[in-house]
Amino acid sequence: MRKIFGLILLAVILMLPIEALAAGSCTVTITQKDSRTTRYAFAWTASAGGAVTGVGYAYNVTGFIYSVEFWPGAVVPTNHYDVTFPLLSPAGTTGADILKALGTDCPIVVTDSDVLRCPVTTWGYYPFYYNATISPVIADAGAGATGTIYIDVAW
Repeated sequence: MRKIFGLILLAVILMLPIEALAAGSCTVTITQKDSRTTRYAFAWTASAGGAVTGVGYAYNVTGFIYSVEFWPGAVVPTNHYDVTFPLLSPAGTTGADILKALGTDCPIVVTDSDVLRCPVTTWGYYPFYYNATISPVIADAGAGATGTIYIDVAW
């Protein structure tokens, strides 16, 4: 029994580097839209498994989230892919999704976008002020799918 458990554990350990290589990729561009708004553009490409994961492209976001836009890319994602932005602790562990699950079932039409606005305050901003490190996690997008997520933050 111990030998079987040991072989299974060894197989899992040997597979970890392969999974890490299949994490997809993401580049982040930060621009100032105006004197109070910063735009974070997360341009992503999914792995062969249709996912983007990892903290190699995590960025610190400070301010009120004003809007989030999901734009499919040239390699159109599969129908209803999912996006989350979990908060990252200094130790690298993930926490709550800053989008509150609003990134579920994103659009697949290249000329379409979803703009999430949450006017629950008198200013029209999300009710939370963030000073946190975030990193996108994309699932079920399809092999090699591409897209860009824009997050506008006002401060």
